[in-house]
Amino acid sequence: MRIHLKLTPNEKPVPFTYQEELTGLLFKWLKDSSLHEGISLYSFSQLSNGILKNGHLEFQKGSQYFISCWEVDTLKILIESIRNDSEFAFGMRVTDIVIQENPDLSNINYFRIASPILIHRLLDGKHRYLYFDDDDSEMALEQTIHTKMKAANLEHDELLHIEFDKHFSKAQKKRINYKGISNPVSICPVIINGKNLTKQFIWNVGLGNSTGIGFGAIY
Repeated sequence: MRIHLKLTPNEKPVPFTYQEELTGLLFKWLKDSSLHEGISLYSFSQLSNGILKNGHLEFQKGSQYFISCWEVDTLKILIESIRNDSEFAFGMRVTDIVIQENPDLSNINYFRIASPILIHRLLDGKHRYLYFDDDDSEMALEQTIHTKMKAANLEHDELLHIEFDKHFSKAQKKRINYKGISNPVSICPVIINGKNLTKQFIWNVGLGNSTGIGFGAIY
C-alpha cells in the first residue's frame, strides 16, 4: 500500500540533502526501531514541486511525496503517527493523507523513478557501485528483489526480469550526498516483467539498495 502526503509551503530553506530529514521523519513516525533494521520492505519518493532559489529549494505552493510499505501493519503505524504528529520539517506540516491500494499491474511493466536508484555490492571486501548502463546492474536489481521476497516469505518468481530503459534520452547518472557520503545513483525508468504480485511488491519496496533511506522508489 502507499500513502501520499500533502505538505504546506516551507518556512525555512530546504537543503538539497533533505533526504536525510525525510529518513529521520520516517523513523520517528515508525516508532519501533525494529521496523527499520535489516531489510527494508518500504520506500519513499522525493518531494515534488521544488524550485531552486539562492542555493536551496523552495516549495512555495507546498509539496507532496509518497511512502510505500509492503506490510500493511507498518503503514497503519505510519498513518496513526502522522495523524498524531503532523509536523514535518523546514516549517512544513502534513495537511492530508491519501491512501492508495496496490494497483493491478498485470498489464503494466514500465515504471518511472520517484527517487534515484542506488546499486551497491561488496565484492572481495571492496565497495562497488553500479550505474544503469553497467553490465551487472540489472542482475543486481533482480538479486536484491529475490532477497527481499524471501524475507517477506513470498514465493520465488522465476519470471522476474528487470532492465533499465537505456533508450530513455533523459537518463542520468548523479551523485547524491547522504550524511557526508557521495552515492553514485541512476535516474532511469525500468521495465519489470514478472507476476502481478511480484510487481506489486516492487512497487512498494522499491529497487536497489538503501530504499529505507530514500533510494529506489518507483511509480
